Amino acid sequence: LKAINNEFGGILPQVVTLGAGLDTRAWRLKFSNIYFEVDFKEIFDFKLQMLPLDLVPSYKAVVADLSLPSWPECLIAAGCDVEKPIVWLLEGLTGYLTDSELETLLTTISRLSVNG
Repeated sequence: LKAINNEFGGILPQVVTLGAGLDTRAWRLKFSNIYFEVDFKEIFDFKLQMLPLDLVPSYKAVVADLSLPSWPECLIAAGCDVEKPIVWLLEGLTGYLTDSELETLLTTISRLSVNG
C-alpha cells in the first residue's frame, strides 16, 4: 500500500477492503481520503465496539454480503465514487469463495474500477 500511496502523491483517493473481518488497517495506516470496509453486520457490531471511530474520520463501514449482486449498490450508497481510482483489498477473502463467486467478484471489481 505504501508504494501505491506514493504513486498518488501521499493520499490514496479511496481504499475498499472486501471481507474486512477484524482488520485494523484503517486505524493503523492513515493515508486514504476515504476508507471503506465491506462485511457482514455482525462483524461491524463487534469490531466497532472495540475501535474508536473518532480516530478515523474517513472510515465507512458498509454492511453487505459479497456473495449477493447488491453489494456494489451498498458501497456506492456509502459514498464510494466509482469515477475515481479505488485501491481494492481482498486479503483473506478469496479462499472462502467458490470459483464462480470469485469470478463474479473480480468481474464486478473490474467493472467498478476506472482506468489509471
